[in-house]
Amino acid sequence: MKDVSLLTEDQVKIAATYYETTSEKGILLVHMYGQTRQSWRDIALFFQENGYQMLAIDLRGHGQSLEKNKQRISYINFHEQDFFDMLKDIQTAKKFLQQQGASDINVIGASLGANLALIAAVHDHEITKVVALSPGLNYKGLKPQDAVKKITIPVMLITSEDDQYGAMSVRTLEGVMHNEREVKMFPKADHGIRMFQQQPQLKKEIIAFLEKH
Repeated sequence: MKDVSLLTEDQVKIAATYYETTSEKGILLVHMYGQTRQSWRDIALFFQENGYQMLAIDLRGHGQSLEKNKQRISYINFHEQDFFDMLKDIQTAKKFLQQQGASDINVIGASLGANLALIAAVHDHEITKVVALSPGLNYKGLKPQDAVKKITIPVMLITSEDDQYGAMSVRTLEGVMHNEREVKMFPKADHGIRMFQQQPQLKKEIIAFLEKH
């Protein structure tokens, strides 16, 4: 793996870690609010071992992605538009994976990252599949409920009953979707990326979903 620096169309420097393979199968990892790309490390290594090239990014204002137009930025001071602009981070990261030879572009997001992944899939028809861990109906103004009605690609929604807001959100989103989809509802698995610790088999279930579609 190696660290890389990307530049978005609105001049945000995005820090990322690239997990290289020669596969055409690519995965973009989008972290939770307040976290960084490092939260994906063990998961990224697992997917890399299973033949995927991976890119984990620090969303703008997080981790080492703290510069826009040579000015320091932080998610602590962000408004709703700043969070919506994170879609540009995903777009830039997707282009990087394509430049490395990935033609199958999958996006896996957790919590805030899940909402971004779902909304991005509506705007970007080069994304082939989405895995959304603990999406919500409204994270920082990112509301995927209307967007998911238009999604045409396969989507995997994952949540846990003990995460009441996440479970309610997944049921609501699944109810308005018309695309091919799978829903995984654990009885007790916590929230977002922490579900991998509670349910270690989840990594294999995601790969099974990606391979099936």
